[in-house]
Amino acid sequence: MVSDDRELGKRGVFLGTLRIVLAFNFVRFALSFVPRFEGTAEAPGLADRIFRFSVAGFRIDFVWLIVSTVLIAVALVVLLTDRETRSETVNDSVFSLFWIMAFLVYIFRALATGVLDFG
Repeated sequence: MVSDDRELGKRGVFLGTLRIVLAFNFVRFALSFVPRFEGTAEAPGLADRIFRFSVAGFRIDFVWLIVSTVLIAVALVVLLTDRETRSETVNDSVFSLFWIMAFLVYIFRALATGVLDFG
């Protein structure tokens, strides 16, 4: 009985964290279409001033999107392989899949507009 409660608690924390990360990432994705926030190839945006820190030359918010997308992909695999609660986590799985597609659009757009340039 106690172990069941702990499992439900762990699952709740896992799903809650996943939902918060997905919400944050979708907001960040939406803001990437606003030039004043994201900036352009010619001019920095608000994000350049907010996220001044960089990791290996990349803004910290970009690094966050990469790391969180990898973790979301792992979470998606976990959600899809858990047969006991698959029907309860359909929305989480769908939103995770939507995020992975949105991330690919974000990367393509960043490369196409020149915001992300490797020289």
